Amino acid sequence: MDVKISIIIPIYNVEQYIAQCAHSLFKQTYQNIEFIFVDDASPDNSVSILEEIMREYGSRKEQITLIRKEKNEGLPQARKTGFEVCSGDYIIHVDSDDYIEFDMIEILVEKAISEKLDVVWCDYFENDKYVKACPQITDKIAILKGLLGFNLAAYLWNKLVKREIYHNGICFPKAMQNEDAVIFIQILFNAEKIGFLDKAFYHYRTNMNSITRDKASLAKRSMDYYENYSWILNFLENKFGEDLEFLEPHLSYRVNHVKMKIMEAKETRDVKNLYELYPKSLNRLFIRYKNFTAYIQAIMLFLATKNILFPYKLTDLWRRR
Repeated sequence: MDVKISIIIPIYNVEQYIAQCAHSLFKQTYQNIEFIFVDDASPDNSVSILEEIMREYGSRKEQITLIRKEKNEGLPQARKTGFEVCSGDYIIHVDSDDYIEFDMIEILVEKAISEKLDVVWCDYFENDKYVKACPQITDKIAILKGLLGFNLAAYLWNKLVKREIYHNGICFPKAMQNEDAVIFIQILFNAEKIGFLDKAFYHYRTNMNSITRDKASLAKRSMDYYENYSWILNFLENKFGEDLEFLEPHLSYRVNHVKMKIMEAKETRDVKNLYELYPKSLNRLFIRYKNFTAYIQAIMLFLATKNILFPYKLTDLWRRR
C-alpha cells in the first residue's frame, strides 16, 4: 500500500505522557506516515522530551514535522495548524497524552482501502477499560442521533478520515468543549461511505492538565459548550431547515445537557442563553431523568428560564451526576 497517512498530534502540558505517545507512533508497523507535532506553546518540558525520543528513530526523521506556536490557542486550533501543512491521503488525530497500538494505522488503512471508505471508525480503551465505540450503522441520521443522544462519541482520534473530506469546507472551532462534535458532524455529512472495526487500538487517558482543561475556568468551559452547540444548531438548521423534529428527542437531550453546563457557573447562568439555545428542548426537560440529583438539575434549569435562580452553592447537588 502506498497510501500516505498524516497523524496530527497537538502538544500541551503532557511531559508525563509524551514519551509513551511518541514511541507508540514511531513504532507503527505501517511505514508511509507523516507525523505532525504542534507545540501549542506548552509551558513544560514536553517538547524537549519529544526531541530526545525523535533522535532514537533515525529512520523516521524525514517523516517528522514539529511546529512551534508562539501563543496557546487551544486544541481545535492546534489541530487546524497541523491540518494546514499535512499532505497525507488520510488524516487521523492523536492526543499527546494518549497512545496507540503499534498496528493501528496499518489495520485502519487496510480496511479503508479494501472497502473504499471515507471514514474508518474503531473501538478504544478509556483508562484501560474497553469501550465499544462503533455503531455498525451507516445511516447518517442514525449516527447523528447517536452522537446527540450520548450513545456515540464524536472523538476524532479513533477515526481515520480521507483527506478530501476535510477539504470540503471543514470549520475548526476556537471553543474547546465538544470541539470534536463540531468537526465530526461536518465530516459525517461530507463522507459517502463509513466503515467500522470491532477492535480497540486507541488508549485514551483522562488527563486533568490536558490542553482542553488547563487554565479553563468553569465559566469559560460553560460558554465553550454554548458556543460550539450554537454552531452545531446553525449547521443543522442550514442543512435541514429550522424544523429539526426528526432529531428528537436526541437533540433536546443534548441541548438540555449544554444548558445545564451553563447553569454550573454563576457567571454564565444567563437566562437569555438558557432559553434562546433551541427553546423547544425545554418541552422535553423532564422525560429523560430518573435519578434524584439529575431531576433536581432539570428542575433548577426550568426555574432558571423563569428568572428564578438558585444560589450557586445549591448546584453542588447535581454538578457531578
